[in-house]
Amino acid sequence: MLDWEVSRLSTGERQRLALARLLANRPQALLLDEPAANLDAANAARVTAMIEAQLQERRPPVLWVSHGEERPAGDCTGVLELEAGRPVRLELPWN
Repeated sequence: MLDWEVSRLSTGERQRLALARLLANRPQALLLDEPAANLDAANAARVTAMIEAQLQERRPPVLWVSHGEERPAGDCTGVLELEAGRPVRLELPWN
């Protein structure tokens, strides 16, 4: 598979490849816009596990955007839930 063109990969494989490339660069912070969106349960679990491993190893700050039931990896220090562009729930450790 290492010799394959990226266009030959499935959507899930492309998504995991993009995440692996991002994490390999050891970013100082992560902005994740629905990192497991459109993936089946098994691949969503793989993506979440990749992110959790990065969080446990390095503890970078993370902004995880989700438009549904997708749950962030690891422990959250805060949650902001919006509905129709308005905050409906805010949970922060200092509240």
